[in-house]
Amino acid sequence: MTEIADGAFESVQNLEGIGLQGAFALERIGARAFADCTNLTQVYGSGSVTEIGDEAFADCTNLTQVYGSYSVTEIDDEAFFGCSKLECVMMNSSYEGGEAECSITLPNTLNSLGARVFDGCDALQGGVYFPMYSETEEFFTADSFAGVSGITGIEGSTYGEYGYVIPDNAFKDMTSLEYVSLKGVVSIGA
Repeated sequence: MTEIADGAFESVQNLEGIGLQGAFALERIGARAFADCTNLTQVYGSGSVTEIGDEAFADCTNLTQVYGSYSVTEIDDEAFFGCSKLECVMMNSSYEGGEAECSITLPNTLNSLGARVFDGCDALQGGVYFPMYSETEEFFTADSFAGVSGITGIEGSTYGEYGYVIPDNAFKDMTSLEYVSLKGVVSIGA
């Protein structure tokens, strides 16, 4: 299996957890693949996943933790939109749950972060940590973190050929933001 098709498990109400650690050939989680799975609480990703599609986990209102998926190059628009209890997104390690300092840790392989990926994820707190290497300067999309009010800091740096281009509204309405440290920024939008 190389892909979980668009809408494959959409609105499956009894689904509580997803474990993809042994799915070594899985490359893509399709658009809305697990959207509206309101009892889903945890996702343990596969190191082979490179794309998380549009709204893949949108409105999974009880989702609290996402771990693994550390080969992801693309997280599409609204992938975690409306996951109001989401506390931990740790995609740069194989950590498998339990007590940990929660934050958003994105994989070093990530090249594209869609619009409103974490919008409505009101439980996210702490820092956001970005890749060390990017193959494109179009890493961010407008509104990438719009509406994520619990984030206190943003850190990232790039050592690749390109620097970050931060578009308009990338951090709109981040009311708890206390610090930003982005090395390699080429420009910042409005």
